[in-house]
Amino acid sequence: MPEAIPKLANIRLHPIKSLDPVEVPEARIAPSGGLVYDRAWALYSVDGKWVNGKRTPVIHLIRATYSPDVRSVTLSVPGDRRKIPTRTFAFPDAHEEASEWFSIFFEQQITVRYSENGFPDDSLAAGPTIVSTASLQAVSAWFSKERQVLSAARSERDQSAEHQLITAQRTDGGRSWDRQSSTLSTSGEGPDRRSSPNDQWPAPLSVDDLRLRFRATLEINGVPAFWEDQLFGPEECSSFRFTIGDVHFEGSNPCARCPVPPRDPRTGATLDGFQKRFAQLREATIPPWSPQSRFDHYYRLSTNTRVASSESGKLLRQGDPLVFR
Repeated sequence: MPEAIPKLANIRLHPIKSLDPVEVPEARIAPSGGLVYDRAWALYSVDGKWVNGKRTPVIHLIRATYSPDVRSVTLSVPGDRRKIPTRTFAFPDAHEEASEWFSIFFEQQITVRYSENGFPDDSLAAGPTIVSTASLQAVSAWFSKERQVLSAARSERDQSAEHQLITAQRTDGGRSWDRQSSTLSTSGEGPDRRSSPNDQWPAPLSVDDLRLRFRATLEINGVPAFWEDQLFGPEECSSFRFTIGDVHFEGSNPCARCPVPPRDPRTGATLDGFQKRFAQLREATIPPWSPQSRFDHYYRLSTNTRVASSESGKLLRQGDPLVFR
């Protein structure tokens, strides 16, 4: 293992599942092993299913801001033509009152439920998710450099495609199959360049933007990119133990990502090609300490954890060191 001094740099709670985070200097461990007030409210439709970012992209239009002690939340929808009023609710007690506000926004009956244990995506590894600052910086660099990389690759690709087209026209009367776009071109003017979603790649993704997209709870610094891959073992039954401050953790697995990271966290607009690009570069840059047997695919970032009930009530603070046991 490379020498490093990992420390807890940031703690981000997501008090309402799928909505905005709040950064806090410290947080307590909940009875389930998660953090108190993290994913404490969840939205449900009448069919009993979650209303979240995976199912409902329009949820990204809602803004949630919290008081410093996370005892109140203000909900708003900037720019909404229906002029839904901004409301402040006591958190986490006023979940029933908040149900009415969400029902108005979604124009259907919504129930907001509260659990002191939160509503984790992974019930078998319900502890905080851990990512390193360097990992977020690395992913940001992948997409920030995309335009330059694509420009060079596109030029080379187009020259090759034009050569293939000329050759094909000599043998099939001008009909050519453009493998890049999987469309039939008969114009004789070159490949159909509508093919690649990355041809229209938008502005680069900042580290802060990626924090909102990947929604990890704990962020560590002082380590290289993807260092957190060391926090789980090569087998599913592996047990890898460490502490952050006074809290004992057990690493579980690399977190499989869902449809949310490709979406703009403020508008819900999907960034075409994000998942494919991410998985390709994650595989290409996988560090030697990463247990590749745990990667059935490479659309994974951050480490899921388990925290025993004996740790309930203990405090995590920014600056706490991470130590292997």
